Amino acid sequence: MRSQLALIAFLVILVVPAFAHDVVVDQIVDMTFRAATNQLTVSVRVPASLLADANLPHRSDGTLDNPRAASLQAVADDVARNLDVEQDDEALPGQRTAVRAGADGKSVDIELTYATRGPATAISARLNAFRGTPLAPPRTNAQFVPVAGTARTISISGDATRVRFDPGVVETIQRFAALALRSTLALGDHLLFAVCLLLPARRWRTAARLLSAMIAGQLVSIALSSVRPVTSSEWQLAMAAVAASALLVAALQNLIRTRVNWTAFVAAWFGVFNGFAFGDAFANARQLAGGHSWMAAAAAAFVVLFVGAELWLAAIVWAVRDWFERLQRHGAILTALGSVLIAHEAFHRAVDRGHQLPADGPFDAPTLFFWIAMTWIAVMLVSSALQAWQERRSRSTSMTASEG
Repeated sequence: MRSQLALIAFLVILVVPAFAHDVVVDQIVDMTFRAATNQLTVSVRVPASLLADANLPHRSDGTLDNPRAASLQAVADDVARNLDVEQDDEALPGQRTAVRAGADGKSVDIELTYATRGPATAISARLNAFRGTPLAPPRTNAQFVPVAGTARTISISGDATRVRFDPGVVETIQRFAALALRSTLALGDHLLFAVCLLLPARRWRTAARLLSAMIAGQLVSIALSSVRPVTSSEWQLAMAAVAASALLVAALQNLIRTRVNWTAFVAAWFGVFNGFAFGDAFANARQLAGGHSWMAAAAAAFVVLFVGAELWLAAIVWAVRDWFERLQRHGAILTALGSVLIAHEAFHRAVDRGHQLPADGPFDAPTLFFWIAMTWIAVMLVSSALQAWQERRSRSTSMTASEG
């Protein structure tokens, strides 16, 4: 009980003021790829705000001021070069280009025509190759209309990405396996959490139990995100902050040496909130699996590589910890020092994510931190009460047995 109360007192520092940041607004680029026999037509509408390097003339209200034909043609040539349309991994030369200022005065309309080798199949293009700003990043919405079949729409944000509009099963498996590996290495706090779990563990059975609880929680969130992705950046930041708070609690648990059952509960809780980051990564990329044709293969490749990569990283952490303990024979010192460093990092990650919440979002940062702290305090109080009741009941049973 004293250990839990000490942890509760420390958690109160999570209720801190936070500063709101500006809301991020995407700049949308619309593209339509129309396939035909021996031809591919691409229509592009680019916001003029993404063409700052072209130095197009603007009026005081922000609309284009009759840009010269030569300037517009240079814009079209640059868009075609960055789009880099290919068929069967070979570049397609553009034959005809039409370009004009958009009817709204704030965009440029471009039409490109490519000669294909037979029907326009196995087409790929490099999407979202535009430069925006942190508060106004580009997003490309591309619709592909095949010769036969249903049109597909793909939305790409972030770095420029080559997209094949009709991928095969092998390419789909390779893409999602690579996505799982990148996500495991780049997203979330799971590596720190694995270190936190394995630092005090002395038996592999205990380590396997704790890692299984974390991975089970992550898989639940990945499954939920595949059905209903979390598209709101505010909710994504909030869940990442909750995951960081669970990391903080786990690090503090190492210092007060709580029981394995409680640590497993925190691991599962962390996995649920941390897993949404990976679920969203899969949900955003599943549009690249060729519609619903290879969705099962994409999901299987992602999950298998994700779990495998996490276990591989955990095995490395376990081996390093075991080697250091046998070398130095100061396992308790290593656990305490590592837990303090992780707790410090987790606290700052939680606060930084709260600072990124916009003021006009579904909740503000102080409210989020308040409820995070209150939830952990309530859980710990209930846990302590149950533990005290079980111990008293156990002592009572032992006394009754001894008297009998």
